[in-house]
Amino acid sequence: MRNALAFCILVLGLSGCFPRAFNDSKKSQIKDTTSEMNFSQWYNSLPTGPIANYELTANVVFHKVGSELIPDFSTRFIPEAKMEKRIDYVTSGSNKGSADGGVSMVWMRDYQPIVIKSSDPKAGGKARFISYLSINQARSAYNGTVGMGGPSADLLGPHLISIDKEVIGTEVDSISLIRMPLLIEGGNLVSTGEHVFLTEHIFQQNSRAYIDYLNKSGRKFDANSLDKIYRENGFYTENELGEKFEYRTPEQVRSVLSKYLEVKSENIVTLPMLPGEGTHHVDLFLLAMGRKQVMVPEITDAGISALAFDSEKPLARAAQEFLNTQANLLRSRYGYQVDRLEMLPPIFQIEQGGEKQAVYFSPANVLLANLDGVRKNVFIPHFEVPADWGQPFRAYSAKIEEQWKSYFSKNGWQPMFITANKAARAYGLIRCLTASVPFVSERHMNRFLKLKY
Repeated sequence: MRNALAFCILVLGLSGCFPRAFNDSKKSQIKDTTSEMNFSQWYNSLPTGPIANYELTANVVFHKVGSELIPDFSTRFIPEAKMEKRIDYVTSGSNKGSADGGVSMVWMRDYQPIVIKSSDPKAGGKARFISYLSINQARSAYNGTVGMGGPSADLLGPHLISIDKEVIGTEVDSISLIRMPLLIEGGNLVSTGEHVFLTEHIFQQNSRAYIDYLNKSGRKFDANSLDKIYRENGFYTENELGEKFEYRTPEQVRSVLSKYLEVKSENIVTLPMLPGEGTHHVDLFLLAMGRKQVMVPEITDAGISALAFDSEKPLARAAQEFLNTQANLLRSRYGYQVDRLEMLPPIFQIEQGGEKQAVYFSPANVLLANLDGVRKNVFIPHFEVPADWGQPFRAYSAKIEEQWKSYFSKNGWQPMFITANKAARAYGLIRCLTASVPFVSERHMNRFLKLKY
């Protein structure tokens, strides 16, 4: 599970991923569009705050175990964007904190920094990387991005962004970094460029009540043991602004988010949590498609009828009502164009902490890779439906995947399906296993174009 504690020892060992494809002129037809793609014009057009995932993508960072959980990426990867397997790890003991099949999971999206356009004079007009706190030691030890002493040589150097060192060179001087003293996971933040959306789980994580949430999943924490984890993971180490973690009220959490993400407090929207969904992340039910356009999945009566077991239907109906309510809220209160895509109802329920947990095969958890405004790839989760789930469910799944393909095509994205069964059972999908890095400087963009990736 994405928020499970996977106490791993992290080893920063980077490996090149598919380098031949990146340099294959048959696979990369990008023109010399330097005059068309002007970094300053693009960057200046962005609102202050987190850069939305539909914006230009320079790089996609890919979790090393992703090749096990989404094996299709071994053959159907992003040929033009720079994709890299980022993490090697070792574990002690036989228990790897398994998320699926013995794989020790640290979801890439949940510790890769949030990239924002900063208006802070100290940022010098540069992109700013916002790191954050985690109780997962593997995430906290990831100093190739965070670095307790500030930006490290690996932050945006050739090890992180490129396989070919000429693509970016050293970009440490093109960014600034600051550590936000909040406990958060990157999957629980979606930016449209107009608003920042999270679930109310962010309030629980930064309150004393978080220990109750953790213990529901079968762990045995008390105040002292949790405090020890906080200390070991640097929660009480002052950041660049002399601030550190402390338990906060919802109003205080909102204030910290507003300050560090450089978003007005009224533009930070917290939504309820999807029923039966174990991560409590907003990116399982909300996808930003544009500054005033979002997609919220829809569970239909036809989908619920396709379920093989009546015991699954009550949760499906609760999720149906939840998604309809959020869609109406986003449309009526916040003025969004809200698109709806049919989604499989939740399945594969388990009992955990007295609550039913389910797997959501959601079209909201896709990877958007906008390479130059023309070649816009979207990687969509595909599900191989087991035969014993019944023909009605299989037929319904095939039908809605065609709907997903049509939707993204009509919105200007080239759809590519990636089999995601294993990832789904680990409570994550394509977006969870990846993190996008936008262009961070004129030099960065020009080198990307010059080398025709």
